[in-house]
Amino acid sequence: MSSVDLRTAYDALPLTDQNYNGQGETVVFIEGGGFLQSDFATFAADEKLPPYNLSLVGKNTGYDDETTMDIETCTRSRR
Repeated sequence: MSSVDLRTAYDALPLTDQNYNGQGETVVFIEGGGFLQSDFATFAADEKLPPYNLSLVGKNTGYDDETTMDIETCTRSRR
């Protein structure tokens, strides 16, 4: 899925068309599953993105690929 596809799916094209890219904003995810930090390092390198700056509040219990996909989607959609 391309970044344009993601922006279309989340109805964010009107924002990016006005040059709003979310830079400097904070995004909060409330997730029930955990994640692997190494997944984000790999994704950022593969997509030529800057490293992730994640702050975890609570416990990172187990692994849930839905959590990883949510965070990656948010990052990729800003391109």
